[in-house]
Amino acid sequence: MTGPWRRRLRLLGQAVALVLPLIVFFAVYERVMVDTNLRQLRLALTVFQQAPDVSRAEAAMALVDQNLLYTIALAQPSPVELATLEYAKTVLAGDPQRSVADAQAMVSDAVAQRLAARGGVVGTLDDLNNTIQRVLQRVALMPRAVLRRSPLSDEINLELLRQALADERLGEFAKAERAFEQLLREFPAYRGRDDLLLRLGYLHHRRRAWASAERRYREALEITTDPVSAGIARQLLDQLKKAHQWAADAIILRQRLAAETDPLARQEVAFNLGGLQMRLFEFDQAIENFHLAAEAAPQTPLAAQATFRQAWCLKYLGRYEEALTLFETLQRPGVEPATATIARTSAAAALHAAGQYDAAVELLGAAAGQAQDQALASLLTAQAGAVALLDQRDTASATGHFRHVEEAYPASTASTLRDAIQQLQAMKQIVPSEATQMAPAVPVLGWLETVLPAAVETFARRLAETMAAAGERDHARRLTEQDCQQYVIRRIQQRFPKQLRDVQVMITPDGFQGSADVAAAELWFPVTGAAQIAVVTGRPHVRLTRLSVGHLPIPQMVLQVLSDRVNAAVDQAQWPLVVHRFVPAAGAVDISVSLVESP
Repeated sequence: MTGPWRRRLRLLGQAVALVLPLIVFFAVYERVMVDTNLRQLRLALTVFQQAPDVSRAEAAMALVDQNLLYTIALAQPSPVELATLEYAKTVLAGDPQRSVADAQAMVSDAVAQRLAARGGVVGTLDDLNNTIQRVLQRVALMPRAVLRRSPLSDEINLELLRQALADERLGEFAKAERAFEQLLREFPAYRGRDDLLLRLGYLHHRRRAWASAERRYREALEITTDPVSAGIARQLLDQLKKAHQWAADAIILRQRLAAETDPLARQEVAFNLGGLQMRLFEFDQAIENFHLAAEAAPQTPLAAQATFRQAWCLKYLGRYEEALTLFETLQRPGVEPATATIARTSAAAALHAAGQYDAAVELLGAAAGQAQDQALASLLTAQAGAVALLDQRDTASATGHFRHVEEAYPASTASTLRDAIQQLQAMKQIVPSEATQMAPAVPVLGWLETVLPAAVETFARRLAETMAAAGERDHARRLTEQDCQQYVIRRIQQRFPKQLRDVQVMITPDGFQGSADVAAAELWFPVTGAAQIAVVTGRPHVRLTRLSVGHLPIPQMVLQVLSDRVNAAVDQAQWPLVVHRFVPAAGAVDISVSLVESP
């Protein structure tokens, strides 16, 4: 097991920067590469978390696209990282009805990996295992578009929006620009106008029409009332500023390339120039220089990386057949396994973008079968299922892929996968009967179904013991957050050893908020949530208002089922208190209780 863990450590240690001084590119890569791109990934994740609707998905696409571009341009990406971003693009592209929830989960994994990389070491073996398991957990829950789909606005021509997205995906940027401009003219009151402006600005940006891009970005910044959209606009404006420096750097590298005669030095300069040109969206020139780098010293590892980037640029421009031919050459013996893997997964992305869905699913399955990394294999299998579901509309094939994820990767059995398959087959939102089946399927939810009534009972019995010792029949007081820690949390941790850690509880006038790491099915799950408490027939009843396991929000219907089960258990419990009053305030809760029998 030592070998795979070390490989995983190396993968987690690889990340990508947005800007890196060319002169010290290889020397300072490990130090500089993380923090700048972390900011972009975090912003993308913020978009996803706050934006389940169509317009935000469009804005998010620009950030995902930039992450892909800079990942490829600046360094050798890890296969998992590249597959993560390709998956996010697959989920968001093409159909405005797709939810951003899947892409949110995948980008959050990329953020987690970058954070781990920033520390230089991941930590203990348990920390490493937790990171990998979280990847598997989130992958196993994909896709969840049927769980979280906002009503589409009828304030815009959805068919034209779909066509604009399709044109952009196929590299028809001018046609896509015209479509977005038409949408902006014909639907001036569209609620997502700021995000359409950002999308149009990014198209100008990609075509190197920098003045037009800046105008659209600033227009979006002026009209938006959303801090997320404002953050995207500022970031894209910042990229425009950097583009001028990149253009100056490119001139210097062209001069060096013209004067260089040593093959290896010439290869390195051409490779770095190609990376700069990618960031400048000068893909035709980048293709030429990556080809030159590959030809300068064909047997070197850098030659294979140059060929990969040449193929990726062709894919980006919609020249899929040429890209596929080059990706295929990287499957030859002697190519580093990581390069061969990302070439294979990028070829699948090219097939998907070209509309060759059958071939994309087949290649993703083959790549998953050859992957040495469990997280990558499960991700590719889930991606094949997503293409089958979202593009081929083949629920039987999708079911097979997601069932394979569950069977082949045991960690993913700790998920809602079986119920998700039923939802995928029905292609509809959750109904109450399905929610009832779903609640016990997640180990954390099953654990909460046990521990929440136990927490209420622990509180009641501890308070009854105190009252009996003092000879009180009635008791009224204000319990602080520290009291809750002493009365409940410590005892629950003793009652459920090694199942709960890092518990945080905050009381507000709206109720309770909290977070903890919960152990279930031999895995640790980060859980956050909020709840309101009301007194019903002398017992405190809980209403869960929010609950997330990792970055996965649990649907409201499931929360209702869980709340009902917790309250039923509280009503059936035998403990000696009647609760008259339970009113939360800032940092405390006011209670009034009576003792009905000795504890």
